[in-house]
This record gives sequence, structure tokens and C-alpha cells, in this order.
Amino acid sequence: MKILINCSNTKKLDPEDSLIWSPDQNVADWERSIASAVERLHPGEMYTGRAFNSQQKIILDNGHELWIMSAGLGVIFGGEGATEIPSYEATFSPTGEGPDSDEWGDLFSDTVQYLYGERLLLLVSPNYLRALEPHLFSIAESVTVFDPSSKLVDLGAKYVEVHPRFKEVMGSADVDHWTKVLELLLPDIEDTKRLDEINRRAQALPPRPKRETVTDEELREIVSNIPDSIKTLVDAVKHIRHELNVSAEYGRIRKQWKRK
Repeated sequence: MKILINCSNTKKLDPEDSLIWSPDQNVADWERSIASAVERLHPGEMYTGRAFNSQQKIILDNGHELWIMSAGLGVIFGGEGATEIPSYEATFSPTGEGPDSDEWGDLFSDTVQYLYGERLLLLVSPNYLRALEPHLFSIAESVTVFDPSSKLVDLGAKYVEVHPRFKEVMGSADVDHWTKVLELLLPDIEDTKRLDEINRRAQALPPRPKRETVTDEELREIVSNIPDSIKTLVDAVKHIRHELNVSAEYGRIRKQWKRK
């Protein structure tokens, strides 16, 4: 099986200036910058994010093909013998920090064909999925997704449910969400018994308490007052969300944690 995962924001090398996507980026210039970049590494070495590293290991250890979706480079093979890639900064963002779906298609639609030919599991975030899915309509019946709103489902893709409260049952942080899903599903993606059990337990949870929305200044104050017994960002996120009932995205908490 081919398994497609998100790339990583963090990379081993700093990008050349010409490979930092700007809001007025010319796509032809981007293509030329990719082609002319000198410093390159195997994708498995270039991407250094925690989620990427964990998912890469699980996929390869279970004998599946690792493929990576990148906003800046397209669809990339991540296994042994993969083509080396340059560092870059680009992501799917409404603030112009990467290509929109149409620009990504113009740049990289030819790389999607590498995903054809075998069963394909899409383990990518919604904004990446939206850019990719129009290029997979013709092979929808060979695709497995976790998003019931994906247009691929209407065309015959297999949908596997992951309950919205999965993370509460698993006790996992946002960054580890898809890693935990992979651990439950592999080595045999068709065997969903373990995942089904987690979904049942999540369904049986009592209603969530309403979480308080806070400003950045209020969040900074909350993080600064976290007990000394909490040593890691993961534990801080759990404390803020589940014990203090504060609504805050992982990225916002991480930003304040670094300043702590």
C-alpha cells in the first residue's frame, strides 16, 4: 500500500532565499529555484518534525510505501533511494505563505501520478487534501480517506471513521493524532477493530465541558503560571485544555511555551 503523509515544517537545512514562498510568488520562478538549488538531502533526513519522523518509521517498518505531500515540492517518494530535495518554506495558508490549490496543481499535478497503481491511504490534513483530491478523482475507488466531507468519498473512496474525541481516549496531543491512528491500523489497513473500539469509547464519553476562549495575552498569563511539575509542551497542552478547560490551538500554546 502507498501511504501519503504531510511533510514537516521543520527541516534540517535552512532554505535559500529564493525558496521561501512570498505572497506575490511567481510560480515559474519557484520551479527554477527548485531546479537550481544546490544543497539537498533525502526527504527522510530533510524533514525533522516529530509527527513526520514517527509516521515515517511506522510506515516503513510495516513494509508500506512512504509518500509525502509537500506544498512546495509536490508529491515526493520517501523510501529508500528517494530523490534528494532542497529545503524550502511553503505551506497551504490563507495568508500567502504557500501556493493556493490552483497554483499547486499547475506546479505539481504531474507528481500525483506517482500515487496511482496501488491502494492509497491519505493521511494528510484538510487543507492539503483539498489541494490534492481533484487530481485523484479518476482513482477514487482505490483511495482510503478519514474525512467524510472529501469529494473522493462521493466517487467511491473508502471512508474510515476517526471519532472527533479520539485524542481524549488515547490521551494524545494534536501533533501525535495521526501517528496514533497509524499505530492502530497497521500493519493491515483493512482490519479496523482496534480503531473501532477507540471510536466506541469516544462515543460513550460524557459531553465536553465548554472551553473558555482566551486572548493571546490571557494565554501568555496562563502558560506563565503552569505548575513547575509540568515539564513538557505536550503535558502543558493537556493541562490547559483538559484541566483548565481553555480553548487554544496547539500552535498558540507552543508559541507562549517557548517564551516561558
